[in-house]
Amino acid sequence: FDFTIYRILEDLARNTPGALNLGFMTATTEFVLCMDSDCAFAPEQLERLLELVPREDCVYKFPRQRIGTVEEAIHNRRYLPCTMLMHRNICLAVNGFDEDFAGYRSGGWGYFDNDFDEKVRRAGYRWEGCEDVGATEWMPSACGPRLVRERDEELVNKRLMYRKWSGEVPVNRRMLNFSWERSFPRAVAAQSQ
Repeated sequence: FDFTIYRILEDLARNTPGALNLGFMTATTEFVLCMDSDCAFAPEQLERLLELVPREDCVYKFPRQRIGTVEEAIHNRRYLPCTMLMHRNICLAVNGFDEDFAGYRSGGWGYFDNDFDEKVRRAGYRWEGCEDVGATEWMPSACGPRLVRERDEELVNKRLMYRKWSGEVPVNRRMLNFSWERSFPRAVAAQSQ
């Protein structure tokens, strides 16, 4: 495999928006597939994905098959936040994922994903659901105290998203508000000498 590993040098809690932005900024291909770390495509789903002929003006999203929770039937077949395929220029044109949503566990991913969808829509791009290509998501059941904390954090994210959309809070127009480095293949080169 021809791949590179990048490392974020600052200890930023749940910096998924920043990690996604880093991926799009450093991608060497025109189209980028991004996924949550708890998601995967089964081999037959991956084959369907590879048959897709993506358009440059469209963001493709994939439904999930959630396993590992008592709410499986409720959540299955919803579109996954952060699991999408798009031309990297779309991400760059809308200034990527808003890194102000980093730090929050519950809803953080959903709100920066919703915020990204809104920026894509306002810029004149569109998103399309790929019903015949589904990902599998592992989601263990949550316990009471964690759910209370996550509801509080979700409220913070919801307020932040609506304040940004109304113009009350400025939209983050910078990508990569943290330090980072390429850690591989530099390490491989050092080992081979």
